[in-house]
Amino acid sequence: MNIRIDCPQCGGKIDFDEKSFVIRCDFCGSTLHLAGKNHICHFRLKPKWTQRRATHYLSELLRKKFGENVKLLKLKLLYAPYWRIHGTVFRWIFGKKLVKAVQSSPFGSYKEDTKKLQTKLLDLSFPAFQGLSFGLQSLGVRTSALPLLIFGNVPNEPDTFFVKTNTSFQDAVKYMKAFANIGLEVIDIDPELDDTQEVGEQYSIVYVPFWLIQVLAGDKREVLVVEAISHSTVKKLKRAEIGNLKKLLLKPDDSTSLPALKFIPFKCPECGWELPFHPYNSVHICKTCARGWFEYGGKFHRVNYRLAEPPAKISSDKTVFMPFWRIKVTITTKTRIIKSMSDITGKGYQPYRKSLLSSGQDVPMNFIVPAFTIKNSKAFNKLAAMLTANPSSYQFSDEVNPKKQKFGGVSLTFSEAEEMCRVVLLSLIPPFARKAVDELKEAKFKFSNHELMYLPFQAERLFLRDVHTGFAIQKGSIYLQETD
Repeated sequence: MNIRIDCPQCGGKIDFDEKSFVIRCDFCGSTLHLAGKNHICHFRLKPKWTQRRATHYLSELLRKKFGENVKLLKLKLLYAPYWRIHGTVFRWIFGKKLVKAVQSSPFGSYKEDTKKLQTKLLDLSFPAFQGLSFGLQSLGVRTSALPLLIFGNVPNEPDTFFVKTNTSFQDAVKYMKAFANIGLEVIDIDPELDDTQEVGEQYSIVYVPFWLIQVLAGDKREVLVVEAISHSTVKKLKRAEIGNLKKLLLKPDDSTSLPALKFIPFKCPECGWELPFHPYNSVHICKTCARGWFEYGGKFHRVNYRLAEPPAKISSDKTVFMPFWRIKVTITTKTRIIKSMSDITGKGYQPYRKSLLSSGQDVPMNFIVPAFTIKNSKAFNKLAAMLTANPSSYQFSDEVNPKKQKFGGVSLTFSEAEEMCRVVLLSLIPPFARKAVDELKEAKFKFSNHELMYLPFQAERLFLRDVHTGFAIQKGSIYLQETD
């Protein structure tokens, strides 16, 4: 989804991707940070034509569609709200799979334990109003093909109105969950545990323009609604729908109270220097004072981070510090409370590294989730599972020099990392571990001690390799997000 705004400094047009946190004007060079992305954002699509041009075009369209006896009497611009939900869905399925024996085998067909991870990108939209229909049930490709405008610059014209939203956020969540598994069906497994987790879902309201037309057809007056972008949807409103529409109408003045994205200067609150620019970074480390910052509620807040020291034999010049969220997790099941690694070792879960567990330490249940984007969702989950299942005793550096050290960008928030923890835990359960599967069906997770840490990686041809564990990820599958 592409968003278009007018630069607050010079008025020039700025187009940026919806995943961006920081934007830069190509005309005046101003750099700004978006504020309010953690709330429900409101956008609008622009009609294809002005009202004057639309009057002429729609008159011709109506004559072709309904005959020469149709006359256009009044034309108004109407914005109708639609919920848009996007994110990533992970679905783990544990169960039995039928294995068919070959014809020459003396053994018949049998069922074996299996598990399967299904993933998909989620992009749903539906009307955010009830009681009437404009003939458009989904936004389709409009949000990816057309630029969205931020609310706050709606033209205050006398014949422009808005439809109020009467579908709640809770209704949008229910709609999302009802459609989350569409396309992730598995027909060859009899499920014993079917667990779906939505990660990083974002909710927004997109206002779509419609032409509200009053026409005279013979001796009857009718009210039609025509979508104002492609003009492909023409709907005649029933009498009950007209009554409901009158109850839901807002004027442009009333729409100014809707929450909108705002912008704050992209400067370090501590030292005043401009922060390193990359559009997709949500955490920013000042190259002057080495402090970390993230935006919440329209202000920058300190984020504490630590750098894991690479082994002495590793050259720091070739090291890239990749960000990870380390989160302490307590899992409550029907029969027990799981607080540490030793609580699950040998109890149906995958074994952990004995170097730490055999030392007598009570190793906390720490999940390590990448804070950077990996294009392949399954590869993202695999890296998180390997690091979580093989905890290392990191030594953290007291000295941070952002001018010399190379950092990967943080694009995932800690709340998204929390959502991944359940997916990662299910990755650690073998398909034959029936006791562990039963234990987690209604388990509840509690999160604490969130920590952002940077782990040293080194480039090896096509890969970046963790210098502590040896785990590698393909360079082409990640966004390094190197800063200016």
